[in-house]
Amino acid sequence: MTVDDARVGFQEVMAAQSADPTQIADEAGNTDKAFLLDILPKRMRFAAKHSQTEPKISVFLPARNEGKQVVKTIENMWACGADDVTVIDDASEDGSCDSRTLPSEVQIVRHNEASGCGYGRFDGMGCSDGDVCVTADAHVRGPEGCLKEMAKVAIERRAIVAPAITSMKNPGDWTIYGGALEYQPKRGCFEHYCFGDKPQGDPVSPITCLYGSIYVFPKYVVKRMGRVSKTTAWGYNEMAHTIRALLCDVPLFVDSRYVFEHRYKLRPQGRVTSARISNFFWAAFVLFERETYEETMRPVLLDRFKAQIQFDITEIESNPVILAEREAFRAHKVWTDEDFLLYVARHQLSAQGRKRITVSVEKEGM
Repeated sequence: MTVDDARVGFQEVMAAQSADPTQIADEAGNTDKAFLLDILPKRMRFAAKHSQTEPKISVFLPARNEGKQVVKTIENMWACGADDVTVIDDASEDGSCDSRTLPSEVQIVRHNEASGCGYGRFDGMGCSDGDVCVTADAHVRGPEGCLKEMAKVAIERRAIVAPAITSMKNPGDWTIYGGALEYQPKRGCFEHYCFGDKPQGDPVSPITCLYGSIYVFPKYVVKRMGRVSKTTAWGYNEMAHTIRALLCDVPLFVDSRYVFEHRYKLRPQGRVTSARISNFFWAAFVLFERETYEETMRPVLLDRFKAQIQFDITEIESNPVILAEREAFRAHKVWTDEDFLLYVARHQLSAQGRKRITVSVEKEGM
């Protein structure tokens, strides 16, 4: 399957889901259920039949040079409850995503050049015919059967659900139970911090920042958001995805019943790449109103990164594809910028008593 096929497939599914099947009838006006199943697109027929039993769970794994971790993660996803798995090979050079290496049941989408996690998630959606989607890094391990239980929560709450996260190298040394988004006006962008204590009461607890890169969500949630965020490089993906979800009134939860082990890669402390800076501008320009962007975020970002910016900002602001995405997002956006920032601030206040942790990790083996 090519990347173009995946993207066309994604658009077909979204278009099919926007139709109201109760308004579809044959020439005689028959709206019999069997007739409806016959005329729905192939992916939708499967989902409609499947939704009467247990939801079908489709997992997609963006991967780049992950070595033996890819196969190990695929096998674990099946044990966790996945019905099918798609690997999005982000131009790997180590052979880890070769068809001879991966199980034959796995579908592979290949990028000719490294495009980043955002594009990987977006292309994975085009391959999925599941009722519930799971996106995960290609170096995680979860408890047996957990995806089925998390899928039930995601469907019931019409939300994105993430598990708790711990280190694969030293499991239990620390555990992250979700996180909180934090707007830093002097820096012009959002950052996040992690919770190191288990939530009290309901084990499924609200959060304001996705963290850990294992997310479970019904496919109709993506329709509500317009799509998953398609940032162009590794970096700032979680914040961009979080902001998009909350602005579209999609709630976020951590399910503390399940802890995934995550293999962390060593990165220089404080490194901010040009691609990451570009994603700061992309998220601010696409997701917020022009006034918020031009008066609040753009000037601060320009001042903060003036010595590091290696691209022309106007290339983002005048790019026809980005402009079209910006306008399309307006049809899905529910919250105003003010309400969103107020919600984030209130959540920060409500979480003041919780334990914050900073994860410091060593490079973990392949």
